[in-house]
Order: sequence, then C-alpha cells, then structure tokens
Amino acid sequence: MLTLEELKEAYINPILTNTGLPFAVFTDTGDFQKAVRQGNEVTEYINGLFTVSGSSTEYAGEQKIVSISTELKFIVRIDDDHQPDGNFDNIINFRELLSTAFQSVEPQFTATDKNDKIYRVVVAYTLPATGPREQNSMLGDSLTYSCSVYFAYLENSINAMDVKLTIDGEKVYFLAIGLTRRPSLVANLFTDNMNGESAVYAESAGFVVDLTLPAFITVMGGTIADYILGIEEVNTPHTVVLDYGVGDDKKTVTKTMIFGESSAAGQGIENIRYTVSLVPYATEYVTGG
Repeated sequence: MLTLEELKEAYINPILTNTGLPFAVFTDTGDFQKAVRQGNEVTEYINGLFTVSGSSTEYAGEQKIVSISTELKFIVRIDDDHQPDGNFDNIINFRELLSTAFQSVEPQFTATDKNDKIYRVVVAYTLPATGPREQNSMLGDSLTYSCSVYFAYLENSINAMDVKLTIDGEKVYFLAIGLTRRPSLVANLFTDNMNGESAVYAESAGFVVDLTLPAFITVMGGTIADYILGIEEVNTPHTVVLDYGVGDDKKTVTKTMIFGESSAAGQGIENIRYTVSLVPYATEYVTGG
C-alpha cells in the first residue's frame, strides 16, 4: 500500500516543481521553512501541508482497491505593495501557476511502494480555494489556499485511462468506454430436456465499441453530429485504432467500423454528450451460404 509520502514524491512534488515557485511541503505536520538569504537574494518559501482527509478500501479477492482523499494547504505571504487596481500580483500569479501546473501533469502515474509492488494510480483534483487572510507571526500579512486531491489505485491493474482510441487518426477523448464481443447464438436443445435447458453455438461474433464523450467542436465531433443528424451516410467506413493496456501487456487492434446506434443528449446549461456505438463494417451485404 502506498504511503502519503510516496504519493507526495510521485505526484505532488512534480506538480509543485512545474510552478517554478519555492515550496516547502510537509506531510501531516512539520517545521516552518523560513526565508533563506543568499547574498542579495532572498527566497521566501511557500509552506504547505499534505494530509489525508478520508479513505476507503474495497477488496477484489485478496487485492485491495484503495481510494484516498487528501488535502493540500498553502500559506502565501501577501506583497507589501498592491497594484493600482488593488490586486496583489503574487496572489494572482500563485493561483494561476498552481492551476496550470496541475493541468500539466498526467492524471495517472505508476508508483512502487517499499515492498516493490507496482500500482497504477489515477488522480482527480480541485482547483485552489481561497481561505482566510490573516496576520501570521512568521509571515505577516498572508493568505491561505487549499485544494483536494483524490487518489485511487489497485495493484497490477488496467485503468480506463490506459485505453486509447483514434477514429480516422483523431484521438477520441471519452468519458466512458465499453468493449463488447456480441455473439450470434443458436440454441441446441438437449434431446431429454425437461425445462428448456440448452447448449448454444455461436454462428458469429461482432466486436462493438460503446462510447460516451463530450460534444467537442472537432473534426470527429462534427462527423458524429453529421451521422446523428442524418447528414452522413450510414455505411461510411472509419478506421478505428484501439490501444488496450500498458507495458508488455499492451494490445493494439485496427478495425474498419461504422457508427451504430448513437445519440446526443443534454439539458439546462449542461454540455451536450454523445453516446456512440461503433460496429464492424462489411463491404457488402451477403446472405446465405
């Protein structure tokens, strides 16, 4: 199981490094890191705490599925002089830099614990929320920020983010994906059956991809809209490339597919969402033997 310190080293520290700001972040608690002077240059550290605010554990057999909610709290000294509009540059810059840094790091990573167990970890986070402005004995006039970071992981697992899909060369950013093998079954009744029990035989099987995705204004988004609205031909073939898994277990398949049952839905101020099925394409209609 990953410790709080291991999560900090694997995910939090790279994010804070990307801001270009000097941070001193402690897990649970720690000493206040004072400003350091080197010659005429003074480095004022942004002190922070990285703590656990909640957790849950489920079991898949003997494997633990772990979810951890954490909180990052920062205290930022406010500049002595504000701008003509009343704002403080370093406060505005801090929020923007931290928000940009979170977006610059993939919301998934691989981490190894002290027992050399490998975990695939996925992450969700909230943008920094402003806390109280106070006079602190160490910093003086300062402002606090806090944000939540949620981790979920399972040992040696495949996450939904490990599935990549392109249609006609364009990467598809989906909210949910389903991969299904749908066989066409023929029943073979037992000769002595009394209750309708039977064995079955698969005459054929089709590979189907089901997607839920936002209605992006892209080439593929336009293609999906054209299909749903009846502008595109129903039998228009598309090249679908699917990458499934990671590392040595990664599998790649390329198929020619067409859109199946698809829809667009939304309400109120919500963004439109597409629900799309991709089904195998046959170049001609064939019946019989």
